[in-house]
Amino acid sequence: VRTGGERVRITAQLIDAESVHHVWAEKFDRKLEDIFELQDEITERIVATISPELERAEQKRSAAKAPTSLTAWDCYQRGLWHLYRFTTEEIETAKSLFERAIALDPSFAQAYARLAYVHIQLGWYGPKEDRAERLKDATSLAGQAIELDGRNPAARLSLGRALTLSGPAESSVEELRVAVALDPSFAQAHFALGLALCCLERHDETLRE
Repeated sequence: VRTGGERVRITAQLIDAESVHHVWAEKFDRKLEDIFELQDEITERIVATISPELERAEQKRSAAKAPTSLTAWDCYQRGLWHLYRFTTEEIETAKSLFERAIALDPSFAQAYARLAYVHIQLGWYGPKEDRAERLKDATSLAGQAIELDGRNPAARLSLGRALTLSGPAESSVEELRVAVALDPSFAQAHFALGLALCCLERHDETLRE
């Protein structure tokens, strides 16, 4: 942190301690008008910026490991990579990885949350006649994730998305607002909330999300 007159320059770096690999860096130049507002702004900005960088770094690390040495965390990270390829085959691969993560660590709330999202994706992209059962599974898994960790935004996201597709939409908005409150930088939760609001024809709120 460097100050000069009424200005401050803050430089932040993220380095992988094991490999000493430089993951991310950014410089912030601001006026020192309100130090507390400035602190909040920079905190939010850093969290929003490094979250995807950390995710990419973790997925790369997990991908380099042999399948026989994967931990629950490694399976979870590999599952995330496959989940967002958006084909049925890739989503099925993600499903098996999240299930393996849960088998290795039955208290892993995040894995339950993402397995719930897998069922939402399979319900959306898969056969229409399977949709109701998929959404039922998604709701159950999201509920388990919330029981394990009620402050997990991914769990609230999955439950909210399942409710958007199966109804009632009003309940989905409540869950998704909780997800956004827990993590204001969670872009996927903002998208899901916008979609739920659109279903209720609350278009001004939809556009904001």
